[in-house]
Amino acid sequence: MNLNFNRRIDKKVISVDSFIDLLNLYASKDYENYEYYYRGHSDQAYATLPSLFRETSHIYNEDKMFRELILRCPNEFNNLNGTFQKLVKMQHYGLPTRLLDITSNPLIALFFSCISNQDKDGEVVVFKVPKKEIKYYDSDTVAILSNLALMKRDFDITGVESLEPHMFSQKSPVDLLIYQVGQEKSGFRSMLNPKDLISTVCVKPLLDNERIVKQDGAFLLFGMGDNITKPAKLDDDKYLPTGEEKLIIHKDSKSLIISQLRTLSIHGGTVFPDIGNVAESIKQQFR
Repeated sequence: MNLNFNRRIDKKVISVDSFIDLLNLYASKDYENYEYYYRGHSDQAYATLPSLFRETSHIYNEDKMFRELILRCPNEFNNLNGTFQKLVKMQHYGLPTRLLDITSNPLIALFFSCISNQDKDGEVVVFKVPKKEIKYYDSDTVAILSNLALMKRDFDITGVESLEPHMFSQKSPVDLLIYQVGQEKSGFRSMLNPKDLISTVCVKPLLDNERIVKQDGAFLLFGMGDNITKPAKLDDDKYLPTGEEKLIIHKDSKSLIISQLRTLSIHGGTVFPDIGNVAESIKQQFR
């Protein structure tokens, strides 16, 4: 299914109630086969892309940023198993990664669409993901895509992407990626499908981070496009396929929505549970 986003008609949200009403219109009854995830943008112009791909200097130095953070803060990563878990922690502290935060709670996404850019309309993006395609933190596919972060910017599979997996896996630099994955997964089969590298997958992480727990968090993990400096495409059928409409959050209603969400215990102190943000939330409450 190919969605033409330019033809969509804006449905503007002006309150929590109107958001829920619109969400109910969008929702499918097929919960047996699909899970819904959401992402809030405070500016509807934002692209649905990980932070890594928003600046050329970042994507060209992905492997260096990854290693620099670990060498400077080694104790923060000592007990983390696998590259994906390290990327999750890096994302938490603001390092650009190929992860995109999403949530299973639509009201959390609504909160994020309202907390900044008060002069711009926001948006809540809805994802309808087939359950059979959702991966867990210890998946081989997740390990493969995560370890792209350790490859240099000249990593390219042009000319070999059509090979069968056993031949593809023997080609340079694919063999280096396989070696890297094998370092963290001793039972790895030393073979990968080229289609895995150009995919984007929905991943359920370990709930070992209080912020992930409070935000009902998950991630979209982006593979590579034509080369490693380009993101993999997000399949059109992973968007909620209702056709023409976007859930736009009216800029003049953001303050009202934030107040309404507070009555539902969704505010900075619960979404960002570290003490600094809790203190800021309390200050705002009594302002």
